[in-house]
Amino acid sequence: MVFSTYQSINVIAEAQAVGLDDFDLIVCDEAHRTAGRRGKPFAVVLDDHKIPAAHRLFFTATPKVHARGSSPSRSSARPRRNAVASMDNQDLYGRRVFSLPTRDAIQRGILSPFKVAVIAVTDSAVASALKDVRLISLAAGEDGSARADHVAAAIALTQAADDYQLSSVLAFHNTIAASRDFAATFARTHALLRARGLVSDGREAHITHIDGGSPLRERKAAAEDTLGQHRPDQWNIVTNARCITEGIDIPALDAVFFAEPRSSDIDVAQAVGRAIRKNPNHDRPALIVLALTVDDSLDAETVIDISQFKKARQVLLALQSHDPSIGADLTRLWGTLGETGPGDSDSVHTDLVDILIPTDLPSELAEQFLRAFSVHTVDTLTQQWEDNFAALAAYAAAHGHASPPQQYTTADGRPLGQWVSGQRRAHGHGRMLPQRIERLEGLPGWAWNVVDARWETSFAALAAYADAHGHSYPPRTANLRLNQWVIGLRRPGQRQRLREDQRKRLEDLPGWSWAHRQTRQWESCFEELAAYAAAHGHASPPIGYVTDAGVELGQWVHDLRRPSRRAKLARARCRRLEALPGWSWEYRARPTWEAAFDALAAYAAEHGHTNPPGGEQTDDGRSLASWVTAQRQARSKGKLSAERCRRLEALPGWSWNLAEARWEENFAALAAFAATHRSCDPPPDYVSSTGASIADWIRGVRRAARAGSLSTERLKRLQSLPGWSPEARRFDAAWDENYDQLVAYADEHGHAAPGQHYRTASGMALGHWVSNQRAAYRTGRMARDFPDRIGRLEALPGWAWNTFDAQWDRGFRELQAYCDEHGAATPGSKLVTESGHGLGHWVSDQRKKRRAGQLSEERCRRLETLAGWSW
Repeated sequence: MVFSTYQSINVIAEAQAVGLDDFDLIVCDEAHRTAGRRGKPFAVVLDDHKIPAAHRLFFTATPKVHARGSSPSRSSARPRRNAVASMDNQDLYGRRVFSLPTRDAIQRGILSPFKVAVIAVTDSAVASALKDVRLISLAAGEDGSARADHVAAAIALTQAADDYQLSSVLAFHNTIAASRDFAATFARTHALLRARGLVSDGREAHITHIDGGSPLRERKAAAEDTLGQHRPDQWNIVTNARCITEGIDIPALDAVFFAEPRSSDIDVAQAVGRAIRKNPNHDRPALIVLALTVDDSLDAETVIDISQFKKARQVLLALQSHDPSIGADLTRLWGTLGETGPGDSDSVHTDLVDILIPTDLPSELAEQFLRAFSVHTVDTLTQQWEDNFAALAAYAAAHGHASPPQQYTTADGRPLGQWVSGQRRAHGHGRMLPQRIERLEGLPGWAWNVVDARWETSFAALAAYADAHGHSYPPRTANLRLNQWVIGLRRPGQRQRLREDQRKRLEDLPGWSWAHRQTRQWESCFEELAAYAAAHGHASPPIGYVTDAGVELGQWVHDLRRPSRRAKLARARCRRLEALPGWSWEYRARPTWEAAFDALAAYAAEHGHTNPPGGEQTDDGRSLASWVTAQRQARSKGKLSAERCRRLEALPGWSWNLAEARWEENFAALAAFAATHRSCDPPPDYVSSTGASIADWIRGVRRAARAGSLSTERLKRLQSLPGWSPEARRFDAAWDENYDQLVAYADEHGHAAPGQHYRTASGMALGHWVSNQRAAYRTGRMARDFPDRIGRLEALPGWAWNTFDAQWDRGFRELQAYCDEHGAATPGSKLVTESGHGLGHWVSDQRKKRRAGQLSEERCRRLETLAGWSW
């Protein structure tokens, strides 16, 4: 029996190279460490050439799955699946033989239940403590530096220990330096809080920092002695970066504390795993502590940096990814937050989350804080799945299947392909709610794996073709890829590998047959040719001509005329062919130059350029694009006459350089879009005649224009297009659509200040969108990238960049309406309007603010104009 760490696995490989026997069984714990790039050191254990074994068994709580087709290799434009070890690859990891979801382990009593405690700390409390902490440090002869977020975290952690009677806490930072600094700041801050009498339980707090460089005895002591022992007069914190995440069993641990957002959801799940071991000292839920700060001088939504909510959002998302039943808990939390109003309790408590708000925070700010937390954390997690599902349903309705490509992004920037891949991974790991599984499987063409997804995409294309043409034999000229897919399906080996339901669906298509080729009898083809001759007056269809029944008639006639085929044809059949009007035995192997030139001239006259796509053909069915390429090659070899060169150069958009030709083709497509939409911002799915993405092309053109590397002539042509700008953005159309929704709201309500949770009849989160515009304005991003939007928003009635101003205006409008109805501005102190606004509380708050000197003269005058107003 051999024991090894992953760090030492190369020693095992070296021993194998010099004659160590093959292993009967290799057991890999924390097996997600082996996934990723196949060439990394830890992946050696997967290599049966370096470490041969009859069997391998893998254990992990956090399987690591890479999207199929992804590869860390940058040396090749084509991704290589084998370059990445993904734990859904059964060739490497085998099939899953056992899973134990987190919720099941909790219900069986194997793990402890858990709860997230979000503790808000006011900026004024942080500023006061930070000042004294620095003075204490200077008095002790130290540099006096301390981070405000560390002081806030120390206050929150002290409150958590007090409220939840914590004895041992494991704190996580992203860097060793931050962990070490926090340990020093916490010790000073906690001492200060005790000196001020703000700690009620009287226990001492002991904090220790450890990292990968700490001696083994110190790390062992931190885990076993500091965190593992329970003392009634002391509680303990161990702070680290990545030192205690995996493979450490600390049953007596009460809580984990995330001081900063983590870079990996796996890191979050592993860290939480330290806390949910069964605690021998009590049966209370394990706690996950998060600290958020709020500026108590203004309203929370305006001054809380939205990025602060990332910690809460990330922790809840990581928990949800490993325990799908948390989705129901989040829905209940969302409902609780939605019901919270003025005058309610300062804190929110649910089975999953406690939100603790400072008791001295004004009630209006407390309400705003809870709304902001709901919008930027809970709403994001509960609504995100629904929004993505709605986008997928729309995609399925448009494309006939629910399997968008991995890199597919919707017009509003939603990475739908990546979301679908995430749903498949969650299902594969057994981490999806049954009702979500049912809804996804209800979409047309949904598939739980990528192979099935590709099959569904191709089947949808074949079904659409069959519905349009009445048969299931798409020719090469119609869709080469689909043609090859259908041919592959009809191969005997492939047919046997299809599932019964797939075979049944194919057989239900119009005209489907398992015959490898569409074998038409000579007589039926002759009948099609006779019908063509009767309709057209001749029996010489173009080589690419296909009948409505799917017969490649042009190719059939072309083959008959081959001298070798004609020699084998029965004389009676030859006479029947010769009796058709316009029949000729002339066999034209290639189109004449003049015929091809005429076809290209006609194409250029219609499309404005001379870069036909691959499907464009000459009259006798030859590829016009191939002919154009041949002319360029002939000129480069000096084999094209000067007269023919001049004639080609006279065509619109002709270029001897392929890159220039592509530019002209893309410009023509952009010009057509601009003429119709008065904009140079096409959506991602808008393509040129050859299938090139114009949205991708225009981004490169804009970069060149801004860098000054675009020729004067091309720049002038671009500037002549309506809506051209080198600074334009791709998603302007989506912004304009949302802006129109806000205009409609303002027309109906008389102001442009919808509530945070307001959604339009179509389901668009208008209140959230308005908040995002204010955030973009505050950070300067709007002025930098979209200055025109500022004026458009400010032109709306009741628009305000500051949410506090918007809330005040809303309260004033509600009071005006009350005054108009009742004759006096004297609502009762507990009056709540039909819109849910606590008008009585708002009025009382205005009087308090005036007495405190916090209400502007302009607002005082506006209130005093109302009938019956009194201070």
